[in-house]
Amino acid sequence: MSSSATSANGYEVHTGATIHHAYETVFGNLGLIAQFAWLPFVIVLAAEIVALLLGGGGTGGQMLSWMVGGLAFLVFGTTFAVRWFRYLLLGEAPSGEMFSPAWRPLFFATVTIGLLVFAGGIVTALIGLILSPIAWLIWALGGIAVSLIAMRVMPMLPAAAVERPIDIRTAWDMLAGNYWHYIACALICYVPFALFEGLLGGADPVVPWLVFVIMEALRIAVNFLGLACLYAMLAEVYAGMTGNGRVAVSSAA
Repeated sequence: MSSSATSANGYEVHTGATIHHAYETVFGNLGLIAQFAWLPFVIVLAAEIVALLLGGGGTGGQMLSWMVGGLAFLVFGTTFAVRWFRYLLLGEAPSGEMFSPAWRPLFFATVTIGLLVFAGGIVTALIGLILSPIAWLIWALGGIAVSLIAMRVMPMLPAAAVERPIDIRTAWDMLAGNYWHYIACALICYVPFALFEGLLGGADPVVPWLVFVIMEALRIAVNFLGLACLYAMLAEVYAGMTGNGRVAVSSAA
């Protein structure tokens, strides 16, 4: 795959090269990713274990575990994101600081995108209930549409990580002329990890809790790896469009 598209400022997303660079960056920096991710990983897993025990195991315990784990990931997973983005875009060396000044804007950018997805999901669900004969079709098409919209505004994340936050409209306009090539990059960089993560997250509710915890540990690790690949792609596209951090991305890849 070697197709490309040109944005308004002349930057081209070369699909094949961008995907190759993202994977090369991740698998060439596994030790660094582990250094950035190990503490958020431990915190998220610990939160899930506590919730599983409080929920009494079984389906209810697993559901509570995933809900609490998701909240923990929102808070602590974003600490991984900001460190990884700043390494890619600024060449910033690892530090022991959990919540850097750049974490706050990236956290709120993540929440903004999450709320956008939530609102889209609610609207889609309501339309599906009203048009019940074709509810599954509405939900499927709505889910795809919401996902595509969310991916279009994801340049908010690298911008926030380098403390140059942008709004939804600016992020949307940045991808003009590059959108479908960017979407192809995002899907190929993240979906393989998401599919594997889904398999790991499909543990039967009756499995022993220790087996569930092991599966969850693997699932969370794969999630971090998938996000690292997606963020590497986002960093390269953002750097190309803005001229900020282009050298750092190239050297990391």
